[in-house]
Amino acid sequence: MIIFIQGLVSFSGAGHTNPPPAQPAQLQMYGCGQKAANWTFAGGGSVRHLVAYAPRGVMTLRNDAIVFGSFIGDKVKKENDGDVTYDPSVASIMPPGWSGGGGGAAKMIKRTWTEF
Repeated sequence: MIIFIQGLVSFSGAGHTNPPPAQPAQLQMYGCGQKAANWTFAGGGSVRHLVAYAPRGVMTLRNDAIVFGSFIGDKVKKENDGDVTYDPSVASIMPPGWSGGGGGAAKMIKRTWTEF
């Protein structure tokens, strides 16, 4: 499932989104629009398996939220614990319509890496 979102996103409360055996690539969420949007993943013991891409947004992990897959934002904040586990199976996923700049195969370049 691919979801395009313009505006705020908030996952809260304990629970699972796209639980195993589903793979993170089966739930892709893309922030769109020109304005930055805040995305919050919160909740005691909540687990999310997804690809979250909001290059203009602030992504916040709060209160023991756990994300498996990938998690990309302009800024990433961690409050009161939380964890992201990168799943290499999502390495080839690029935002729809993004060619990578050369008209050939899309490529992602890691510019920074933050270990939580």
